[in-house]
Amino acid sequence: MAAARILRAVVNSAVVGGVVFSGWALMKLLTPSKEQMMKRLSLDPEEHMASHKRKTAQLYATIQQNINSPDPVWQIKPLQIERTDNDMTSSDKADI
Repeated sequence: MAAARILRAVVNSAVVGGVVFSGWALMKLLTPSKEQMMKRLSLDPEEHMASHKRKTAQLYATIQQNINSPDPVWQIKPLQIERTDNDMTSSDKADI
């Protein structure tokens, strides 16, 4: 009886350890390095901040238009964000 419990504990520990190790190995395999991330992003910080500020200003302008509109809430104007070439993702660029 005790041997069966010990065997069950060892097997359970091995299964849990295998799952944890598999998760860690998968994370290490799929997570890009810092250099790879910077290469993918390749945005100038000032340019990124300017783009973010422009999008935020567009959001606030649309919210203000909807607040001041006499239309009911279900007829509000949707947010229209102007996209630049820098805003496109790699999948968007592949569609061009």
